[in-house]
Amino acid sequence: MTNVELAANRLGETLGTYATGYLDAARVLFQHAADGEGLVDLYFYPAAHALRHGVELLAKHFSDHIAYELREPKYLYVQGHSLEEAWARVRVEVREIVHGDYSNSERNDLLRHVDTIDALVTKLHALDPTGMLFRYPEAVSQAGSKNGPKIRTKRVDTHVPGDSVPLEPWIAETTAAVTASQYLGAYFEERAAFLQDHRHDPPARLGDLVLDQVPPKLQEAWEKHRASRPRRDEP
Repeated sequence: MTNVELAANRLGETLGTYATGYLDAARVLFQHAADGEGLVDLYFYPAAHALRHGVELLAKHFSDHIAYELREPKYLYVQGHSLEEAWARVRVEVREIVHGDYSNSERNDLLRHVDTIDALVTKLHALDPTGMLFRYPEAVSQAGSKNGPKIRTKRVDTHVPGDSVPLEPWIAETTAAVTASQYLGAYFEERAAFLQDHRHDPPARLGDLVLDQVPPKLQEAWEKHRASRPRRDEP
């Protein structure tokens, strides 16, 4: 895959897969700094930013799955970087679905993974409610007319010395988040696959199914495919 193809591959995987990737990248960076292989000052910010973004993507991944399961568009994720809002959109429903799945032998483990994400959202929101803290090592205020040039007027240093940041808790929480993302992501993917088969829905994105916006060509091809398949009660 070329660089151009890689950059354009935004729909190649589910949000849950990307969430796990960001979370694992954060784990590697935290561990890299803790092992003394890189300055903590230079690695903490990108690691924390990747961690927060990974949790945000995971919450949005759940949003589309909950929306599809309940056939309710209001649960579909929307643009924005408020981690608390993204998680609040599906926090109760994620737990209710897992808790109600009595036939699943891993139900209690899955609930613990939900607790992991819940606690991490609370911690990250308290630390960084706007999603801007880890984007830059400083905050800059600007002034200027609406259509005119912006003028830098104030700089606030948000930097925290690396030797005052204990990395072990971050490593442990991020490692737990990677595991939670993998297990919960796979769980909801399996549920969606079951529902799509049960509802005879085409293999379209969940958001398109919820909004009844499946591309006509895909819908037509799917209907032809279904018509050519033997009925389940046939040998």
